[in-house]
Amino acid sequence: MATVGLVLAAVVASALWWDAAGRVVSPATGAGDSSSRSSGSTRAPRGLRAQAAVGGALTGHWDAAASGTVATSYQVRVVSVADGRTVSTVETWSRSVVVDGLAVGGSYRLVVAAAGVAPPAASATATSPPVVVLADHPPDPPSQVVATALPGTNGLEVHWAPAATGVTATGAMAQLYDGPTSKGYVRCQASCTTATFRGLEYARSYSVRVVPINPAGEGPATASNAVDLHSFCLAVPSCSTVDATVVMGPARQRAQGFLDSIYPVGDMVARVRQLKPQSWRGAPTYLPATGALDWSSWDAAVATGAETTLLLSSLWHSETTTGAGARPPWADWGAYATWVTATVRAIRATGRRVSYWEIQNEPGAPTYFSPADSAAATVADYLEQFRVAYGAIKEADPAAKIIGPSLSHFADYPGEYLPNEPDLVTFLDFAARNGLRLAAVSWHEIDDDLGPNPRDYSSQPQRIEDHVAEARRLIAERVALGGPAVWVNEYGRHVNYAIPGWTLGDIAAIEAASVDRAGRSCWPEQGPGGALYDDCPAPTLDGLLAADGSTPRANYWVYATYARMTGRLVATASSDATISVLATRDDGSERVQAMVGRHVGCLPGVNLSCTRADAGTVAATPVPNPVPIPVSLEVRVPWATATAKVTIAQVSPTWGPLPNPPTVFQGPVTVNAGRLTLVLPAVADGEVYLVTIGR
Repeated sequence: MATVGLVLAAVVASALWWDAAGRVVSPATGAGDSSSRSSGSTRAPRGLRAQAAVGGALTGHWDAAASGTVATSYQVRVVSVADGRTVSTVETWSRSVVVDGLAVGGSYRLVVAAAGVAPPAASATATSPPVVVLADHPPDPPSQVVATALPGTNGLEVHWAPAATGVTATGAMAQLYDGPTSKGYVRCQASCTTATFRGLEYARSYSVRVVPINPAGEGPATASNAVDLHSFCLAVPSCSTVDATVVMGPARQRAQGFLDSIYPVGDMVARVRQLKPQSWRGAPTYLPATGALDWSSWDAAVATGAETTLLLSSLWHSETTTGAGARPPWADWGAYATWVTATVRAIRATGRRVSYWEIQNEPGAPTYFSPADSAAATVADYLEQFRVAYGAIKEADPAAKIIGPSLSHFADYPGEYLPNEPDLVTFLDFAARNGLRLAAVSWHEIDDDLGPNPRDYSSQPQRIEDHVAEARRLIAERVALGGPAVWVNEYGRHVNYAIPGWTLGDIAAIEAASVDRAGRSCWPEQGPGGALYDDCPAPTLDGLLAADGSTPRANYWVYATYARMTGRLVATASSDATISVLATRDDGSERVQAMVGRHVGCLPGVNLSCTRADAGTVAATPVPNPVPIPVSLEVRVPWATATAKVTIAQVSPTWGPLPNPPTVFQGPVTVNAGRLTLVLPAVADGEVYLVTIGR
C-alpha cells in the first residue's frame, strides 16, 4: 500500500500527533486527541472540490455546513475508487487538506465529515467525484477572470476562479498590461482569487493575465477583459470627496499606537495624553549591573491610558547578548522556557498590568542574533520558539493574551523575502495545528521596497488594505485559530515615516481596512546638518517630538488632529492614489473633520534616510520632484444649512520643530444642495491639510 503523507495544509492524522521535534506520537502523549470532542448536530460540508496536486497528491477544499453546529475540525477519508478501500483517514482543523504519497495514476475520492461523528451518517458527509493522481504537472488555467475599475480611485481589481478540475494551483501571478505593454505583476499564495492594482493612469485601457502557479511551475494564463479608467475630476488634476451622510463605523483611532519611545522627559507625558493613545508596545529597560528592570518608561506609557504589549524578545536580548546578538533560544529549549516562565511571573509580581505578550519581534530578521546564528536559523526554529514560549507564558499566567508572529513584512508564502523568515501561511498552519489560540495576528508594514519576490505592484499606503483582506481570509480558513484580531503593530517605512502625507496615508488605509489595532514604528533619524540618532530609545515619541521630549514636529499635528476626530468615520474617495483622505462627523458638536494628504516621494530634505538610489520616489510610477497640484475637496454635510464655518490648517513636511500648523483659511463657505466645495490650490508632496467644517 502507498505511504500517505500530509503536507501544506498541516493535516493531523486522527490517530497520530506530532511532537515538538516533528516525530509522530500517540494521542496519549500529544495534545491533539479529538476523540473526546463532540460535534453536536452536524450537517454535511458544502462545495467539496478535489483536485490533483504536484507530487502524487490530492487537494480538497470545502465550505462549512449551511446549518447545524459549526465544526472546528473535519474527518477526511481518502477512498480508492478501484476497490473502495479507505487508504487514509485524517483530521484537519482547516476546511482544506493536502494528501501526498498516493499512487500516480490511481483514482481516489475524498469523503469529508465534521470530526467526532463515529461513524458519520451519510447525510453528514460530502463525497467528491473521482480524481486521478498525476505526476508533477503545472496547474490548470483559472476561469472567470474579470477586471473592474475601483470606484473613486485610479485603480482596478481582478477576480478569478481557480480551476475546479485537473491540477490545483498553490498561488497565482496577476500580470498587468497597458494594451500590449507589461506594467508589472502581483503574486499571491494559497487559494487566492483576487488582486488589486492602484496608482494607474487615467485615459488608459488595462487588462490582467492570471497565471496559476504550483511547485511544478506556471500553468496556462487566462486574460481578463479590458478596463478603461476615467477620472471623476472635472476642473482639477486631483479631486476627493467626503460624504458625511454615509457612516462607516465609530471613530476608534485604530492607528493611535506607539512603540518604545515614551519616556518621562520634558512635557512628553502631557503631550502623549493629548493624542489619546490606544496602545503602546515596548519593555522595561534591563539594567545589567544589577539585573533589575527600570520601569520608568513603561509607567510613563501606562499613565497615558494606553493598553500595553510587552516585548519578551527585548528582555531576552538584553539579558543574553554578548554584544554580537542574543543567544538563540533553540540552543537550550529548557533554559529558554524556564526564563520565559520566570520572567512573566516576576513581572506579574510587580503588580504592573501587561495587556498582551509578544514573544519575538520580527522573527528571522538578520540583526537580532549574531550573523552566524542568524544564517543558521531555520523557519522551524522560529516556529518552535513560539510554541515553547507560548506554553511557558501560559504556565505562569493561564489567562495571558499572546500575539504573533509580528513579521517584518507582510509575507504569505515561504521565501517571499528571506528563506529563514516565517511567512503568514506557514505560521498560521503551525498555530492551528498546535492549538495556539492567539489574541491577535500581527505583522509590520515598514518595508522600504517590495521584496525580492514582489507581492505588491505599488508601494502606496493603500496596499495595507489588500494585506489585511488577505490575512483575514487566511485566518477565516483556519477555524481552529478561534478568530484572533488583526494588528499592524508597526507601520511607517524608514524613508517616509517622518513625512506627514505618508503618515496620513498609512492611517487612512488602516482605518479603511478596519484593522483592530496599529502602532507607529520608530527608526534611526538624521536631520540636515545633524548627527544620526535613534528615535526608538530617544524621548521623541517615535519621531513626533524633538529630542527634548516636548517640542512638536510636523507629524505630531497629524496625530493630534486624529485624536480629536471623534464621533463616526464617514465615506471618502480620491481620484488619485497619492492623495489620501480621512474624515469623521460628530453629531454632538455638529462638526465634520477631514485630513487630506499627499504621498509621492520620500523628500530627502525632510529625512536624510531618503538616500538610496531607488528611494527618490516610492510611488507606483516614478515622479521625480513632483510639483504642487490643486486638489478639489467636495464635502456633503449631514445637516441642512446655507453656509458652513470652515477652518483649514496646513502641515508642511519639515524636519525641524513645528509649534503650531498655520491656518490658511477661515470663514464661511456656501452650501448648495447639501454640498460644499473647497479647492486646495497647491498641495505639495508630503503635505497634510486639516479641515474643520462646522454648522
